Amino acid sequence: MTQKILIGLAVLCAVALGVLYGNDLLHVHQGLGPPASLAALAPQNPAKSAPAVAFYDLTGGRHTLADFKGRYVLLNLWATWCAPCVSELPALARLKERVPGLAVLAVDVWKSDKPAQVQSFLKTHDAAAL
Repeated sequence: MTQKILIGLAVLCAVALGVLYGNDLLHVHQGLGPPASLAALAPQNPAKSAPAVAFYDLTGGRHTLADFKGRYVLLNLWATWCAPCVSELPALARLKERVPGLAVLAVDVWKSDKPAQVQSFLKTHDAAAL
């Protein structure tokens, strides 16, 4: 009997939330503003272009952000010696595989690494897709 009551209450709550969301009476982010740490940031109007920086892929090919114009780009700067950077590499690889149209650019900033070493490092850390 108790299980039927709990199921009934759960269904009733789900229906009530559906009605509230459906009628725009309840929003997930209602009343939330940006964190105080972002208060100093403001959108540029009109928007400014990203700087014309260049980076190289593992085959030695030169790229700029302009090469990805019209696409969503996640630019990630990382190095083999940066523990937080390395720990996020597998998640970035999964993101790149699961979100079509998103260019995930993982740029190794430690220039002394050779491409073969970087490829091996990425494979070892479940990020070969980058």
